[in-house]
Amino acid sequence: MFWRGGRPHLAWIIGFVTGTLVIPASGVVILDSTWAEQGGTARNKPAGFARHIALANEPQFRATIQLVGESAGASGTWIGNDARHGYVLTAGHNFTKGGKATEYAYVATDGTTYQGVRLIVHPDWNGDNDTRTGYDFAIVVLDRPVRGVGQPAVLYAGCDEMDQLCTMVGYGMRGTGSSGELAEYYDEDNPKAAAQNLIENVTPAVSPLPKGEDGGNYLGIDFDKEDGSATNTYGEPTPVNEYEGALGSGDSGGSCWMQYEGQWCVIGVNANGNTSKYGAVSYFARVSGQVDWIMSVFPGAKFIGG
Repeated sequence: MFWRGGRPHLAWIIGFVTGTLVIPASGVVILDSTWAEQGGTARNKPAGFARHIALANEPQFRATIQLVGESAGASGTWIGNDARHGYVLTAGHNFTKGGKATEYAYVATDGTTYQGVRLIVHPDWNGDNDTRTGYDFAIVVLDRPVRGVGQPAVLYAGCDEMDQLCTMVGYGMRGTGSSGELAEYYDEDNPKAAAQNLIENVTPAVSPLPKGEDGGNYLGIDFDKEDGSATNTYGEPTPVNEYEGALGSGDSGGSCWMQYEGQWCVIGVNANGNTSKYGAVSYFARVSGQVDWIMSVFPGAKFIGG
């Protein structure tokens, strides 16, 4: 794992290859107790994720997109179409410096594969998650409109994320709080999983951006242990519910959702974190702080709140 300061830079572990199988990023790490209740055992580690797989495959999350590269993968979210193209919101750190949209294929939840024709990285993303986590955004323009997976994701433009229940959805690496993410938890037949947590840190954007210092514009969660004994960075020391979890290292560009006035919307893009065990802190680039930039790239994006 490659570390930057106090947080690991998740871009550098975005997948692994076993034979010809590409295992994409955006895994989740869950409670040991929930994993065991669902049938997870030392002999069958993938069995413990049934509820989290079912949650991820609920219809409100059909806009998630799997990014598949030659030897790595990541995640994104379809945010709409124009007459000729689809648009996917993801993380800037998924791409090499000066990279192109063609580094990945883009697979929708119905199995249709799209190609990327243009990559727009946020102008304030400098590759450093220590200071620019909140600007870790990119939008990929696809070769044609996305069809057959319902409606595109609605994005959140408000300021009420604090203490809201959020759902993290993505593909790939998984684990439990005691073990952290491990390859043997992966389920090839069910690659998409989700976890939940409370948003307990909201750091506003700093303007003007300070040189070499934290620019803000991110949301934070921590991964609490069942008995409250893990390091507690934010809020209460015990889990919010049985779906409590955190991002695994390698989680790249997936989406963080919440409900606002009865509608599911994306509040963050998976950007960064420190570990994948109990006590982990995970960070999301805050969508509501980048409404103007998103609209400048794709005026058709739909927002709620604000």
